Amino acid sequence: RQAGKKLIPVRVKGTPYWHDHFVVDGSYTFDLPRGHYVFELERGLEYKNYTGYFDIDRGASDEKTVEMHRHVAMSRHGWWSGDLDVTRSDDEIEKIMRADDLHLATVLRWGTENGKKIEAKGKQRGTVKFDRDRYWSDLAGQIDGAGGALRVFNIAKPLDADINSIDRFLEAKQAGGFVDVAMPFGWNVPMWLAMRPDSITLAGRQLHRDGVRDHEAGGRPRDSDLFSAPHGKGRWSEAIYYKILEAGLRIPPVAGSGTGVAPNPIGYNRVYVYCGDDFSYETWWENLRLGRVIVTNGPLLRPNVEGELPGHTFQAEVGE
Repeated sequence: RQAGKKLIPVRVKGTPYWHDHFVVDGSYTFDLPRGHYVFELERGLEYKNYTGYFDIDRGASDEKTVEMHRHVAMSRHGWWSGDLDVTRSDDEIEKIMRADDLHLATVLRWGTENGKKIEAKGKQRGTVKFDRDRYWSDLAGQIDGAGGALRVFNIAKPLDADINSIDRFLEAKQAGGFVDVAMPFGWNVPMWLAMRPDSITLAGRQLHRDGVRDHEAGGRPRDSDLFSAPHGKGRWSEAIYYKILEAGLRIPPVAGSGTGVAPNPIGYNRVYVYCGDDFSYETWWENLRLGRVIVTNGPLLRPNVEGELPGHTFQAEVGE
């Protein structure tokens, strides 16, 4: 609702709501007071957004039908979307995934901060399949510390030690967990690289659809002249990731919206993994490990070189 030059988000009872948006799942009737309203309809990156406005006054009557048009169906081309940084409740996760047309999400169930264990409320569900081709899992958590952050996936046991402990990293790996470096600029990243993490979050919760969290808390600050706002934060993470690749470390990039903590809808930052027609929770992670991924919060690309997917190694003789 517009109040002067300021827009005040409308919150509708009975619908999942976060920050400035709510999810419509089915049919709803909104009881709104008189005034001027601006709206935006969206369904994730693969659909065109629609914006408009309307006024409510005594005796006013109007009707409008808006049809959502899809830009591209990435899954029909073998690319399946995921968000690896979600902190939302169990009773709304499936609704918000449908709303943004997301196929896989990891809900952070536990975490540590400054050595203190933090656990989410509710019973751990494991991996849940719904709507034929959508999955969410709460076998995940995040460990925060002074030198950066790690996320661990596909492990049921919470890790309750300080992030600086190498033992906790190794414990997660030995238990079959998937370990992600949540901030490329974290001070501890060089140490973690020596232990070969499974992925690095290239587009994370610091990147918002209406701005950025423009500082490097827990990490190496960027040169603000070389990496100026508003895109400097993302470009700084990108530059560090390229250095990691140039060092010969082939670590796939991933993405997460941080919804529930950051002011993003689910899937705003997302990673697409190529699985072809063989999509399941297990094959998604297998192909992620192989680097068959793209990371985005806007453009939807399906890259290949000479018909090969990202993650492929080209062999050449010396001199070729």
